[in-house]
Amino acid sequence: MAKESLKYTPGWRDRKNEKLSARTGSKYVGILKILLPILAAIGLIVIMVWPKIRSLIYVDDPATRKIHSIIKSQPKIKNTAINPEFVSVDKKGRPYTLRAKQYVSPNNDFEIMDLSNPSGEFKLDDNDTVKFTANVGQYTKSKDLLKLTGSVHMSTKKGYDLYTAVADVDLKANVGDSNVSTYGTGPIGENILAEGFQITDKGDKVTFKGKTKITIPPEGK
Repeated sequence: MAKESLKYTPGWRDRKNEKLSARTGSKYVGILKILLPILAAIGLIVIMVWPKIRSLIYVDDPATRKIHSIIKSQPKIKNTAINPEFVSVDKKGRPYTLRAKQYVSPNNDFEIMDLSNPSGEFKLDDNDTVKFTANVGQYTKSKDLLKLTGSVHMSTKKGYDLYTAVADVDLKANVGDSNVSTYGTGPIGENILAEGFQITDKGDKVTFKGKTKITIPPEGK
């Protein structure tokens, strides 16, 4: 007797399960379409604001906040020295000297130096010496230029004593210059009042600027 082959035929219950699975899958796909953009947006927001949140959390720590406060209160370290002295020669080999009570290099490169109570002297061709003092000064090393400010006093062995508020000194050329009120005395004791002065010709010539009044004392006085 021939065996009959059995063939499975889906029934109504199987077709119902297939329809249910299809609807469930579509439902999940729809939910994912909504959730994925939301999750991506949340992730982007977290990435953007996390450094700020982290800094707030970090600063809120009392010990850390105290350390940051101490660091911020510390001044920037600058190169400085007490009682420095700079000695060099000009283009003609004549010596000059620059001293100060203290100097500070603001940029830590020694190119520009802020000086307190600067003083010094430079030699002239006839071996005369020009001396100078001031309250403060600023020295530019590469150019050997010195800017003096506050109670500037310049004097020579020939007898000039000049006082002004601001003066510039070119130490290489032995030239001094001021464009503000100047007063003092000359070699024969004359009183000088001018609107400035200029030391030129390698320091051998003193010229007074603007309105100048020179009062020569009477003989015998």
